[in-house]
Amino acid sequence: GWTDADGKGSSGVEQSLNTRLTSKGGVEPVRLSIDRRVQYVVEQELEQIAVAQNVQGAVGIIMDVQNGELLAMASW
Repeated sequence: GWTDADGKGSSGVEQSLNTRLTSKGGVEPVRLSIDRRVQYVVEQELEQIAVAQNVQGAVGIIMDVQNGELLAMASW
């Protein structure tokens, strides 16, 4: 996801949790299951494969099947 120039959530988790992330009473922490190391690898591999295969777009998702946590999500 991302935020706009004013810091308001415009997409993804930032949008869905905008109220929680910007409350006047103090920002409540949010814990995500995304692993930034796995996320980085997925983004890099997805780009390499998409370029090599000359595709217009690609998506990669890695989930822990034991507990359903999303470890990485990327689109190119």
